[in-house]
Amino acid sequence: MNESLCELIERAKDDDKDALYTIIERFYPSIRKFSSKLNYDEAETDLVIFFILLLQKINLSNFKTRNEGIIVNYLYSSLRNKYIDIYRKLKKNRYTTTELITDVLTDKANSAFDESILMKMVLENLSEKERVVIIEIYYMNNKYKDIESKLNLSRQSINNIRNKALKKIRNSLEMNWE
Repeated sequence: MNESLCELIERAKDDDKDALYTIIERFYPSIRKFSSKLNYDEAETDLVIFFILLLQKINLSNFKTRNEGIIVNYLYSSLRNKYIDIYRKLKKNRYTTTELITDVLTDKANSAFDESILMKMVLENLSEKERVVIIEIYYMNNKYKDIESKLNLSRQSINNIRNKALKKIRNSLEMNWE
């Protein structure tokens, strides 16, 4: 059955999972393209969540005609704009992350020299996002809610990043002690 995009959107808005999956499948190449350009682990998930929310909020009556091409362009443009928004936020956070890491390492300078070297080595093995999350949680003692708004990530994404970073830290420490 070859349904139009409008019909699929209406069914998806009525909680039809098959219709939602079909729409996501149609736009998956674009989602994958944008997420690979963002170059962080949860980019694809973040874009899919955005896309699902977009489909739930879209009001088809706002389109003068139910021309599928116009709706496809609208959905693609919305995805592209979200990609640009996330990219700008990531670019902005990269600079602040470097400053934050430097501040953390200099604050710890009063502690034992070996500990600061070990900490620096451990942080170097983490990705940019993992470093930020670990520093925000354990050094800055920020709550998840504050980190969510600062990094524009969901609590689940932050927790996944934290768990992945802790696993890397454990492995790094085990390698250093052997």
